[in-house]
Order: sequence, then structure tokens, then C-alpha cells
Amino acid sequence: MTYQSLYRRFRPSTFAEVRGQDHITVALRNAVRTDTVGHAYMFSGPRGCGKTSTARILGRALNCTDLADGEPCGACDSCLAMEAGTSMDLHELDAASNNGVDAMRDLVSRAGLGSAGRNKVYILDEVHMLSGAASNALLKTLEEPPPHVTFVLATTDPQKVLPTIKSRTQHFNFELLSPAELEDYVRWVIGEADLSVAEDAIGYVVRQGRGSARDTLSALDQVVAGGGVVPREEPSAGLVSALAEQDTGAALAAVADALGQGSDPRVLAEALVADLRDLFLLTMGVEGANVTETDREELTELSRRFGPARLTRALEQLGTSLVDMRQASDPRVPLEVALVRLTAPAADLSVEALADRVEALERALAAGVAPTPSPTPAAGGEPAAVAPPAAVGPRDEPAPAAEEPSPEVAAATEGAPASAGPAPAAAPAAPGPTSGASPTRADTSPREEARAMLRAKTGKEPPKASRSRSIRRTNRRRHPVGAARTHPKPQRHPGTVGWIRPDHWWTPARRPNRRPLHRNNHPSPPRRRRRSRPPRRRHPRRRPVRHPPRRPPVRPNRRLRRNRPPRLGPHHRRRRRPSNSTQPWVT
Repeated sequence: MTYQSLYRRFRPSTFAEVRGQDHITVALRNAVRTDTVGHAYMFSGPRGCGKTSTARILGRALNCTDLADGEPCGACDSCLAMEAGTSMDLHELDAASNNGVDAMRDLVSRAGLGSAGRNKVYILDEVHMLSGAASNALLKTLEEPPPHVTFVLATTDPQKVLPTIKSRTQHFNFELLSPAELEDYVRWVIGEADLSVAEDAIGYVVRQGRGSARDTLSALDQVVAGGGVVPREEPSAGLVSALAEQDTGAALAAVADALGQGSDPRVLAEALVADLRDLFLLTMGVEGANVTETDREELTELSRRFGPARLTRALEQLGTSLVDMRQASDPRVPLEVALVRLTAPAADLSVEALADRVEALERALAAGVAPTPSPTPAAGGEPAAVAPPAAVGPRDEPAPAAEEPSPEVAAATEGAPASAGPAPAAAPAAPGPTSGASPTRADTSPREEARAMLRAKTGKEPPKASRSRSIRRTNRRRHPVGAARTHPKPQRHPGTVGWIRPDHWWTPARRPNRRPLHRNNHPSPPRRRRRSRPPRRRHPRRRPVRHPPRRPPVRPNRRLRRNRPPRLGPHHRRRRRPSNSTQPWVT
């Protein structure tokens, strides 16, 4: 006998064996027991949840000759024929490969034919793959089928099914199994099949299933084939540990190992997002994480090390990298960049990264561990002693380091004895405004302060300001604001014309340009020189254009009257020249 996979070997055969779908199995069992079964059902839900198995159980129950509380007996000829796949009362059709109008026409033509059993059950799997024309061809039969026909439609994407089909069926939504139910189911299968599986492998199998019973049993088949132990550590497990430790090198090495084992960067990122989501749900205290009871304590401690802020930011960064992978030439580059930003906070200067660093400091202070700054090495190569923190404000800056002496000062102090002590500071070149006391900020000008700072920094006397520049600067404005004028302001005197100045300004000696005096001893105003302008470019004279004489339009539909006698009216007669007459013309 050939080997049969576990999910086929342990496929449920009654409503009671279906796990995690009590809200559906109870309704169907009651309908079969009270003979109120509908003419069409639609089962929707994720893969491996029991949609097709429940449809087969319903077909057995509708044709079973020995029902027991709405459950098929599994011993009659109809149940045995359906289990063997030789019954003519149960028809399964894959709508993904038979999605055309011809397939639906064939189904509709055969639906009216009778069979040996009481009911004929049609199971249409992946019904959302039907084309629009095929769905419309099925509508009439689905709405009013023959009395002995029952339709069961199964789909993983109910949003793609036409609303007209949904409205003609009873819709049941299947759900994923919880980790506890999957763990009980796996232990039951191990006991029934007498398998030898390690305890840690059970948690691995449940995590691989992620709520799907078929995927869980397929992972269990793989573990059993490998000797009952975990065949290989999950690729995302090393990434989660590296993110918790904030080890950039370990994270990049885990990505390289996973890709070397054949994993796709997108699949690896999705698995990492799923693991971080489980940690996030554990941190928030929400039931629904894909975690078994044996791994709950370890993962809870790991979620505490992350914290809500880091987990939220990690989910956002990885989600963004998944979107960027669609347009990236190398899909692993966005994943590696996201991991570097998550493990090295100094490489990310965003607000979220700063918030993570603040949260880390708060957790350290709450735990009683004060963060100490790393010592910086001194100029001589030895590490400088860390001074106790002074009571300064948050905006205070550290004092600047001592500056090295200039070469002149170093040369002057080479010959001095060691006991002489430090050399005295050089006296300033220019004495301050107050003798015997250092000049204060109010006594010195900004220029003197700048010269003093330059003298203290370089040890040399700064150069003096250029005289020509100061003269030019003073000549810019001869009369600053508020200063007295050097000449009297013009006044208006009564009995005079125009604005005049005092009489002593009009003497010949004070008239610099020696212009002739105007009336009332007023100097003539200066003549304004007109600025030179380029000659005006005039437009050349427009000469009249001589057009040819206008001729009347030619009428092509009429014959030309050139060289023809004029047409006369009805009251005119044409003058003729008689042949036998002495007169030249007669009328």
C-alpha cells in the first residue's frame, strides 16, 4: 500500500471531527436533522480550514441511509461509495480549470438528470475563478435548481464572487484555528499515527501552520521524515535575535545565510514581519498571537526587551521595505537597509529613531542603571578621566579645550628654566581706555574686541585698518543723521522769486562757477545737460502699394459674351439689312 499524507489520512469524515468551526458544523447538522437544507451554500475562508471536507460531509449526510443525529454513519453503501470516490451523487468541479461558459452549460444540462441517491450534490471549488459569462450562465440554475440538486460553492476570495451569486446562497465563513487547537490536533495525530516527534518540534510545526490544519500536518510530515526533530532553524529566528541585541553584523549575516539556503528576500521579510507581529501582540496583551504555551514565556521576555515603540517602528520599516522591493533592482537591498536602520540608531536621524533612544534611556533609568558616557582619549593618547557631571542647564555647552601656544611663544620659553613657571601673558599693543584696569565690554569698541581676540589667538599684533578705506567710508555720508549742516538751509523771503540764500552767499567771491546773476541778484540755475541718446530709429516711409486693377470675377457657368452683339429686350428689334432693298438698313 502506498504512503498517504497525514492531511489526507486524517481528513474529517463527520461534523464532529471538524475542528475550530463549531459555528458552521452545528448549523449544518441541525439543518440535516430537521430536513431544512438549503439549495445552495457558499463556504469561504483561508486555505486548509476544512471547506471542501465540510462540503463532502454534507453530501454524505444528505444521501446517508442511516443518519445518527444529523451525522453520516460511514458504513452504508452511499457513504462508502462517496469515500471511495465512485458515487454518482457527489460531483466535484474545479472552477479554476473549468471557468468557461461551455463547462457551466454542461453542468446545467446534467443537473436535471436523476441519480441513484436521494440528492445530487455539486461542489464547485475556487468559484471566484469563474468568468463573468460563466457566472451569469449559472445564475438561473443556481436560483431555481431541481428539487434533488444542492450546490456547495467554496472559495478563498469571496470578494471576487458576483453579488448576484452571493445573494442566492447561504454564506458561511471559515476561520483559522488557534495555536492551542492546532497543538491539541497535532498531539492527537501523533498519538493516532504512533509517531515519534520531539517536544520542541511540536511548537515548530504549529508555527509553520499559522492556523491552517493542512499546512500544519504537511509540516508534521516533514518533521517525521527528518527523524522527529526540527530540520532547520527558521530563517527569521536569527533576525529577531539580532534585532533584539541591535547587532547589525549578525542581522546582515542572518540575511545572507537565509538567502544562501534558497529563501526569497520578500518571503524572508514577510516571515520576519509575522514574528514581530506576534511579539507586538504579546506586548499589548492581546490574544491572537501564533504562539504555543511552551514558547509563550520565552517570547514574552523577548517582547519586553523590544518594547512597544521599537516593535512599532520595526513593523513600519519592514513594511516600507516590502513595498520598495517591488521597484528595486535587487530585492535584498531594501531589507538590508531597513535592518541597518533598526539595529544602528545612530544611522537613522528620524524622529522615530530618536524616540527609540529616549525610550531606551527611560528603561535604563527605570531599571536603576544610569547610562555612562564613553570616555574619549586625550591628546597624549591616554584616556582622559571622566569628570563628574556639573549642575548645568540643558543648553549649557562644554568649555573649549586649551589652545596650543604659538611658535614664537614656544621658542621664547625653550631657554627658560623649568622652575620659572608659565610665561606671563604678553601685554596688549594698545593700552585700554582705562589705565591700570582691564578694559570692560562697555569701554571697548567691537573693532578693539576683534583685535584683542585675534591677538590672543595668534600671539601677533593684528594689522592696522587701511586709512584709505576709512576715508572712503567717511566720505560716503558727510552729514550723518542728527549732525549740524555746514551751510545755511535755503529760506523763502517775502517779496522775492524762488528759493534764495542769505546775501553773503551771492557775492562774486563766493560764486564758484561765476555764472551771471539773475534778477533780484539770484544766480541763474545751472543748465542741465541732456544726456546723449542714440539717434531715434525711424520707420522708413511707407510707400503706397499699387495693386493691379480689379477685374470682375469670371463666371464659369456662363458663356463669354466677347465679340457677340448685345442682347436686346422684348421691345427692341434687331436691325437687319434687307437683301432686295436700296435702303441700307431697315427696322
